[in-house]
Amino acid sequence: MTLTATLTGFGLDELEPGELLERVAQAERCERAAALCKLELAVQWCVLHPATAETGAAVRGAGLPGLADCDEALGGDGCPAVSAFAPEPFAAALGVSSTTGMQLLADALDLTHRLPRIWQRVRALEVPAWKARRVAQATHTLSRDATAYVDAHLADRLASCGVVLIDRVVAQATAHHDPETQAELA
Repeated sequence: MTLTATLTGFGLDELEPGELLERVAQAERCERAAALCKLELAVQWCVLHPATAETGAAVRGAGLPGLADCDEALGGDGCPAVSAFAPEPFAAALGVSSTTGMQLLADALDLTHRLPRIWQRVRALEVPAWKARRVAQATHTLSRDATAYVDAHLADRLASCGVVLIDRVVAQATAHHDPETQAELA
């Protein structure tokens, strides 16, 4: 199948340039809404599966999800603990690996509990989820203060900035608020 046949099948070859650009913008809104939906479903899955003494808590690291021999919680500092076996069925429903499902749950926790301003922009469809998730992953191990710094400094410009600026702001927050972490990275 050629590109022309694909476009003809959707009637796109008949669109004027302005109409085509409107469809592009509409497709972007739909993609952002779908990614937001996944994040919101991940948050709700975490709410429905809190860690208890009986279930244990999901952790990230080597080995089986939920049973890793490490103390890195699924969400960063300040996030509620999630049941050890919650990531696997969530990942299966998405058709992804347990590690990928676990990362989505972790990102959703970090966005809702540690990056509220960025989360608000994602929920308003002003920022693509992939950028917000990149920030969540970059700040996951940072302190609450450092993460709050990143949230405050990136929320209003995340929609138009690139990964270089994200990394720069995270590095500034780490140097200012988590000098021990900065020393380890150096």
